[in-house]
Amino acid sequence: MTEAGNRPPDKPKETIYYYSRERRLERASEGVRSLNAGSYARPTLRKVLFGTRGNVIMFASFVVICVIGVAISFFTRETPPGNAMTIGRNSLTLVILRLDEALILGITKNAPASGEFFTGDVDLALSPANPATAGEETEGDSQVFSHRLHFRPTAIETFYISLPFEGDDFILVMRAAEEQRTIRLRATDAD
Repeated sequence: MTEAGNRPPDKPKETIYYYSRERRLERASEGVRSLNAGSYARPTLRKVLFGTRGNVIMFASFVVICVIGVAISFFTRETPPGNAMTIGRNSLTLVILRLDEALILGITKNAPASGEFFTGDVDLALSPANPATAGEETEGDSQVFSHRLHFRPTAIETFYISLPFEGDDFILVMRAAEEQRTIRLRATDAD
């Protein structure tokens, strides 16, 4: 007799598997049977987006979120302070600020990220849009302030120019090489 824990060395026991592929496939769903047969068709985009109720809800949620995002960005976008123009492929932001009783013309130049852009002298002429409110002047005498800037080959430059005028409404003419731009500016209080 042998002890319970010790077994006489027998021949190795064979493992018997009770697995029948055909029987498993008989009980499988239609999708699994079609995958096994190789006749499974890839789902179309329409079926992926609208095939189930959950997919429809997910797609509708995505569309609603996109619409809300576009609406928020449209209504909250910031306009540049003052006005903007382009001269010599340089983007300019222009503003006339009122500090106490003085007026300051602020010009911020942004060069394009790539390509050529204008560098060199830029002439500007500024005059009140309504000369009668610009101060005391005699008939036939118009107030024009002229100045020359020099654009360097840097990405961003800022210029501040003190103006000898009073008033709120001005016309600015800028000329760079063969290009000339005119813009109307209104003075704003500096914060």
